[in-house]
Amino acid sequence: MPNTGLTQPLFDTPRFVKNLEKAYQQMWAIFQTGQLPKAIEIKDDTSDIDIRLPLPLHLENIPADKLHSMGLTARGQGNLKEA
Repeated sequence: MPNTGLTQPLFDTPRFVKNLEKAYQQMWAIFQTGQLPKAIEIKDDTSDIDIRLPLPLHLENIPADKLHSMGLTARGQGNLKEA
């Protein structure tokens, strides 16, 4: 897969989640007013999404799968702050 694939909406998890939540909110509002299910349109506005968290320097060059494994290990040991 070309590197540009990672910038597509399919791989933009925060954007996907935010838009899915908007869809659920619209569907719930329709249901609460007693309307029948109908088509909805979700406006894609991601201007306020920023999930980038700085990594501590000693973790910057570790691959994501290794970081994930380290987090799971720390969590399993009850060290939630380190996880």
